[in-house]
Amino acid sequence: MVGRREAVLGVVIAAVASTLSLPGFVSAATGRAASVTVQISLTRDRIGAGTSIPGTATVTNHTAKSILVKACANDGWLFVGLVNHFVKFDPPIATVYCSPSVRLAPGPNRFPITVRTTYLSCTNRGPQVAGPRCTPKGPPPLPNGYYDTKAIILGLPKGTVPPPAVGVTVLPKPTSKVGSTVELMGVAVTLRHLYDPASSGVERQFFAPSAGKHQSFPPRAGFRYVSVMLTIKNTGRHQFYGSADDAVALLGTDSRWYLSTHPDSSSCTISECRLFGSGVVNLKPGQSKTGVITLSVPEGVRIGLVRFDSSPRSANWAPVPAA
Repeated sequence: MVGRREAVLGVVIAAVASTLSLPGFVSAATGRAASVTVQISLTRDRIGAGTSIPGTATVTNHTAKSILVKACANDGWLFVGLVNHFVKFDPPIATVYCSPSVRLAPGPNRFPITVRTTYLSCTNRGPQVAGPRCTPKGPPPLPNGYYDTKAIILGLPKGTVPPPAVGVTVLPKPTSKVGSTVELMGVAVTLRHLYDPASSGVERQFFAPSAGKHQSFPPRAGFRYVSVMLTIKNTGRHQFYGSADDAVALLGTDSRWYLSTHPDSSSCTISECRLFGSGVVNLKPGQSKTGVITLSVPEGVRIGLVRFDSSPRSANWAPVPAA
């Protein structure tokens, strides 16, 4: 609903399945054995913003008789969404009356669900109205970050045990793939190659003022070097000046961002290095430069996203070649 003061998201679920038995649970509300428990399972716990996650809600009837869900199935009785400190889950619930029609057979009853990673509502009423702004395609994607599932269930018996939260990491949605160019404000950035691991990533050398000479720094135990080759072109009318080292970040499958740990890449000894000098890019209009930024990433952590920040915009690449 346009103009709502809280951003909302949610999912309505339908249709039924099988019958196995599970042990009973004690309801925190009544202190007695719960007649119904609910579990949520998702096919993925990491997803790009703007896409959806299929899953299953298992509603287990721990009694020997069928249980009628005392809610109108047409209105929706089971809602699942994502929440965190900044995003609330407050789905609009219809109030059209109809007779209850969903029965829970003894044992597990499975319902397919889809969890969205976009807002359900948005507004075009201007800054005086709180809430996410509508895009040309409708409600915008959720901000990247960590979320928990939250279920709102209507019509079940008192003392029903709600489902434990399932953690979901929403990732920035990559707009490009390796080999493609992204136009930002006054600069075009091409991710030419992602070397993972850097083929000759045995060591990097940096000038150590205290020693008066270059010193070698192999990857620390449990880490590897990953190199990102970029071409940066000034497409604007003014001088472009910025730090390539500071602009590049890698998002790992552990939901952590990895940044360049060494501000001086001028003496990188990894074979992929085509130097950005000291990491600073200074380009006149029409000029371009190709170089490599090398970052340290833990072994076993895959790269989920390559980002180049050029305030106020950023480019995101998926770590796969362009078609």
